[in-house]
Amino acid sequence: SGMNHLYLTEDDEESLAGHASIKASLVSMRSSFDLSSSQLVCSGFMSKKSRGRRMVGKLFDNTRKRWFELRVDQSGEGGIPAYAVMYYKAKDDKKPKGEVMLSPFDSILQNEDNLCELTLQLDRDSETSHQMLQLEAPDEECANAWAEAFHSAIVSLNRLTAIKEGEDEDRVTSVRGAV
Repeated sequence: SGMNHLYLTEDDEESLAGHASIKASLVSMRSSFDLSSSQLVCSGFMSKKSRGRRMVGKLFDNTRKRWFELRVDQSGEGGIPAYAVMYYKAKDDKKPKGEVMLSPFDSILQNEDNLCELTLQLDRDSETSHQMLQLEAPDEECANAWAEAFHSAIVSLNRLTAIKEGEDEDRVTSVRGAV
């Protein structure tokens, strides 16, 4: 099943799917992700913080345990891989509760005071606010593995973007070099 949304989640109250600016940025990114042809990069249970809801003046911080998967789909045109983070209510669920496509501008941060805490910052275009996924892994070893997996995925997306831009620059450089 192809997913053409950037950020979809039932857990969070506001969804960015309707924003025109996100749709515009989707056009420039590889927007389709084929789950059936994707490979699993990393998986495991983590706690996900959802934005707290105000009830009678109190802000409740909801933390929910979710099964997370980082998947890569190499089947896209032009050989550009797409990375998606999926999370499920239970490990065996068929339908994810949320899906996030990674972009070259995203970043993964690990809390120095608590290495189990990870923040995946989703950097979209300037018109939309920064989204983030706040996660907590069961232990440091697990957190390190996730941080490394997210980082590698983002780096590989960056490298591909740089290669595409670099090819154009090479032509300019070779002309200059010949003078």
